Amino acid sequence: MVSQTMASGRIEQGFDAATRSAAFLRRAPYACVRATGADALDLLHRLSTNDLRRLRSGQVARTILTNEKGRMIDLITVAALEDGLLLLVSRGNEHHVQRWIEKYTIAEEVSLAGLGKETSLACIVGPRSLEAAAALAGRAATADGIAVVQDGRRRLTVVTASARWGWEVYLVSAVGTDDREDGDHLLEDRCRDAGVAIISPDEFECARISRARPAFGSEISESYTPHDAGLAEFISTTKGCYVGQEVLARMVTYQKARKGLIGFTSALPLPATGGRALLFKDDVEVGVLTSSSPRPVYGRSLGLGIVRTDLVSLGDTVAVGEPDADVTCRVVPLPIELSS
Repeated sequence: MVSQTMASGRIEQGFDAATRSAAFLRRAPYACVRATGADALDLLHRLSTNDLRRLRSGQVARTILTNEKGRMIDLITVAALEDGLLLLVSRGNEHHVQRWIEKYTIAEEVSLAGLGKETSLACIVGPRSLEAAAALAGRAATADGIAVVQDGRRRLTVVTASARWGWEVYLVSAVGTDDREDGDHLLEDRCRDAGVAIISPDEFECARISRARPAFGSEISESYTPHDAGLAEFISTTKGCYVGQEVLARMVTYQKARKGLIGFTSALPLPATGGRALLFKDDVEVGVLTSSSPRPVYGRSLGLGIVRTDLVSLGDTVAVGEPDADVTCRVVPLPIELSS
């Protein structure tokens, strides 16, 4: 049986790699949708929040699909290939995203499809992710760019994407169905040879929360707007109409964005967030705990929440679950910085 000390040390090693260096996650919490056709980019531009008109082959941008109320369908990383678009969406949400785009496809020449069982998607996170991408591609990695490497029967598409929470590198690997398992192990070995730490989903989740990277089903959902989840950087204020544009524009014009993403730490384990635990300050409901770390890191549990920013300030202590709950957490700056 693994001792608690050893288990704790491992989570912290993986956490440090993902927040201070580079870390590889074999099964990324993302999925791929392929969009082809002459009108694919134009349609996505007209449906989503960011300006994609100038996106060219070899370039990467992020945008958000929102519904008529300005609430989020998903955050999408758009990689422009020579023969179409690669849409990196949240795992488990790919079919909904596909149906949403198809709902607005009328006369446009657009075709959407998943990438099939022969394709796997891994990722690298951390401030040294671009160096790791360069090692895998065999050449310098372009910021917000794409490199395609053909290695025998294996085709590796390396997509780099930036955001306020740091760099992410998506590794889309296509091989024959019978070779997929071997191909995944080979990619992991190549990352290890490049000095990239191999981390578990739990370690990835702790790092994600620390960096305040919103996740589908937590901060990214049809309960929240991009402003609520701290994703305003992917909203163009000059591009014109898209689904949900009027609602989001009014929030900015009339300063109605009263919710925001904040970070928490706690000396006690925070509840799993599938039930969306309510947060209270001085017996007043102030928001919702949207993410909690699966394990403590450096003796602290980490959390993200979407709260009323006019009611909560840095340094405040809030109760989790009910006004007089024993579990409390402290509001801390984002990103959440921890050390031994």
